[in-house]
Amino acid sequence: MRLLDRYIGISVISSILIVTTILLALFTFMGFFEELDDIGQGQYDAHQAILYVLLSIPSLLYQLMPMATLLGCIIGLGILANNSELIVIRSAGVSLTRIAWSVIKIGLLVVVALIVIGEWVAPRSLETGQNLRANAKSNNLRIGSEQGLWAKDGLTMINAKQLLPGGRLGQLSIYRLDEQYRLVELLEAEYASYQEGQWTLHNVSSSTVSTDAESGNSASNPNPNNSNTSPANNDSLNNNSPNNNSSNNNSPSPENSNIVSADNTSAPDFSLSGLTVTSAKQKSLPWDISISPDLIDVVSVKPETLSVWGLYQYTRYLRQNGLSVGRFEQTLWSKFTTPVITMLMVLLAIPLVFGSMRTVSISQRIFVGVLIGVGFNILNRLTNYAGLVYELNTAMYMLAPIVVAGIFTYFMYKRVY
Repeated sequence: MRLLDRYIGISVISSILIVTTILLALFTFMGFFEELDDIGQGQYDAHQAILYVLLSIPSLLYQLMPMATLLGCIIGLGILANNSELIVIRSAGVSLTRIAWSVIKIGLLVVVALIVIGEWVAPRSLETGQNLRANAKSNNLRIGSEQGLWAKDGLTMINAKQLLPGGRLGQLSIYRLDEQYRLVELLEAEYASYQEGQWTLHNVSSSTVSTDAESGNSASNPNPNNSNTSPANNDSLNNNSPNNNSSNNNSPSPENSNIVSADNTSAPDFSLSGLTVTSAKQKSLPWDISISPDLIDVVSVKPETLSVWGLYQYTRYLRQNGLSVGRFEQTLWSKFTTPVITMLMVLLAIPLVFGSMRTVSISQRIFVGVLIGVGFNILNRLTNYAGLVYELNTAMYMLAPIVVAGIFTYFMYKRVY
């Protein structure tokens, strides 16, 4: 039986590889064609567009694998059927169940390869490509997997540890420099949001560095409202976010320091080598910056770039902070449903071939396979989009296409057996 498994396996695997190559070539060309509109933005040229498209191939392969598996199995078994080889195998006493088991073994190998691609290869490759694309399209943005997003706006350096959905920035550190590139102010915020054309920092804190001469001028002013609480200085805020406790660990104890009170006043915390550091806190603060939220969306966290564990952690973080988890939870479920769908496509190919044997040509089999594959893909996308729009239960709308395909496969087997 090993010889039978090998013979059927070679026919099916070679057909799957041919179909996969054709589909990848077609969709890769379409992907490059879509990138032509972005060529010329910043330093993004044709060479980098090609590199980005090539790095996207593992992710594209993960999406196309169910259809490629269905068509490959239909073509591979169809060739054997049209050449009367399946009839000879059946005449030798091999049952239909034993032939189906040989095909299922190939399907299991495909599923294992698909899991490896979806969990390790595709996320890293796609993340590398998206970072390359984002860095090339904007000269003042730099993306790093550990450092987050770095941006430069004049004499201001910005670091965001988290890129949240909707163009939000999380765990911000903003460094303001003077003309001699010396630090004059450090702003830290829990997150920044963009509404009605204006960025706003939330749960913000600042540490302002000034010379003794500047501090003396401030101290000589009898009106405390003219100190660091003027509109010009209200940009200076100290971090109140639990995610940025490291900045608070270096500050003096509450008994010995003058931390800002509820009315947003501030006072010098300590002096060192002719410099005075003043701290302040505020709930929210307008933030003037030239970076648009559209650019943030380009480099924000994409669910396709995360593994199962990464998706689980990020979904839990979004839910704890009251943010939308729709796309991320959907992608998390797809990590489990895609291998199941691929296996269903293998099972579905068996009755489609054995139900007709030699009475149907290869072209007809391919046509039927394409119809079924495209139809299932449309059903899957419709349920996914409807689930997101109407905020349905994720498990329900993600499993619905699998249930439909399973019922259809069951009735196809009933016809054959």
